[in-house]
Amino acid sequence: MTSPEQRPEARTVSGSVRGCRRNGIAAFHGIPYAASPVGALRFAAPQPPSSWSGTRDATKPGPAAPQPTGRNPVLPLPSGDVDEHECLTANIWSPDLEGSRPVLLWLYGGGYLAGSGAWSCYDGAELSRAGNIVVVTINYRVGPLGYLYLAGLSDHLGEGNFGLLDQIAALRWVRENIAAFGGDPNAITVGGQSAGAMSTVLLMAGRDSRPLFQRALLESPPLVEPTPISEATQVAESYLDVLGLTPRSLDELRSLPWKQLIDAYEQLLARQMSSGNPAPPLVPVLGGAGIPESPLAVTRRGDTGGISVLAGTTRDERNLYPSFGLDAMDKSGALTMMRDWFGPNAAEAYEYYDRRRPGATPWQVANDAVTFGLFERGTLALIEDQARAGNPGYLYRFDWQSHGHDGHLGAPHCIELPFLFGNHAVWRETELLRDSDPHAVTSLTAAFQSAVTSFVRTGIPNGSLLPPWEAYEPDHRATMRFDTVVECVGDLAGLQRTLGEIGSTGDEMGASPEPTAADSRTDRTLGVLS
Repeated sequence: MTSPEQRPEARTVSGSVRGCRRNGIAAFHGIPYAASPVGALRFAAPQPPSSWSGTRDATKPGPAAPQPTGRNPVLPLPSGDVDEHECLTANIWSPDLEGSRPVLLWLYGGGYLAGSGAWSCYDGAELSRAGNIVVVTINYRVGPLGYLYLAGLSDHLGEGNFGLLDQIAALRWVRENIAAFGGDPNAITVGGQSAGAMSTVLLMAGRDSRPLFQRALLESPPLVEPTPISEATQVAESYLDVLGLTPRSLDELRSLPWKQLIDAYEQLLARQMSSGNPAPPLVPVLGGAGIPESPLAVTRRGDTGGISVLAGTTRDERNLYPSFGLDAMDKSGALTMMRDWFGPNAAEAYEYYDRRRPGATPWQVANDAVTFGLFERGTLALIEDQARAGNPGYLYRFDWQSHGHDGHLGAPHCIELPFLFGNHAVWRETELLRDSDPHAVTSLTAAFQSAVTSFVRTGIPNGSLLPPWEAYEPDHRATMRFDTVVECVGDLAGLQRTLGEIGSTGDEMGASPEPTAADSRTDRTLGVLS
């Protein structure tokens, strides 16, 4: 018989829940933070969940929101079900339901196309134990049900960005309920990776959402502008064409089976692939619900409410993604690709990256350049803008190299995730950790978790397993490098700073250019499989 200590209970505003305790950590799964987005609530802002009587079983995760099933083969296989009903749920790991511990609310990546906070690779037990913090993951809407913008075609189907609205609803739910799970509602860090990190930036920039948390963890954020309304409306029209619907028959979108909506989205993706554009077209919309102004304009002003930031990238972000046949491109094609990021400096940038990797193909040169242009440059600009505004910011780079793909993966996008969550068994069968030294992985995991959990607790990532780590300032640019040796070094961007413009308030590189539509397209191209 299971003892009461092994079946911990907590009370939310909607009713009591009963979880389980494993290896000293209390875990609760599948707790609704919003009502199921079905029927009239499909393509609508999230609504509060219904209350329940008695005690709800919270030992099984809720389903992932409807999404395509394709995955990057380098990453772990997804776990759990997919369904529209009860897909807006939270999972919580806590060392103890008594007390008041800092909280990390985690947002998964996946290019706004796929993902789930219930996947085993995001199990928060080891991270909770390592830092004596409360870890929360959530599921939110993605793909057409999360980011299809219909307001340009209808006046009663919402203004899009439903996935972002779900995240805001979950953040409010955490503030209201986390004390029952041993968490401190006034010490919340929102963090995420890739699209989850960019979502965190959107929350930092939102007037209603930024007062709800104190710290932000940004892992490999693709810092580009949301898509404009005009482009989002064109995408909606193309999507309706795949479904065989017209603006006059939009109401059918709320009654069609969700699998049909996802099938149509996959067909739309296939159309784009055949035309040479592999980008998932449904992403946050500038001017849609929750994004009244450019989030990058907000961060340039440093107008983020004093939120402390821990941000970083991996050394070889772009290595995670397939080439989509681009590995045969010549120098002219590489320059065309690089102009999206380096403008008139593309030729100079090409020569720089070509010298840095002797014998590289034009595709490899462009690949290295896009890693900086899409991920690192924007992260540096954000952290420098934070510093100028007097908001504490800390920068890292994750350089540990995988043995996967015969050593060609390097330190790709997502490489830090197994070191953050400590779920090594889930990742051992993937290319990222296959054939890695278990002792080296364990040691680096302890260091990275020490940094993150110290930041969650105090706003300063100076964990006990790390060398001293100063806040980032434009004049000394302290950067913690996580590798087989963990060390705090100076400016890792180096000469790349002269190839593109970093900073936004008139430093030696000049003002950052306004993001372009090409920026947005590239973000969606690279985010599809993360």
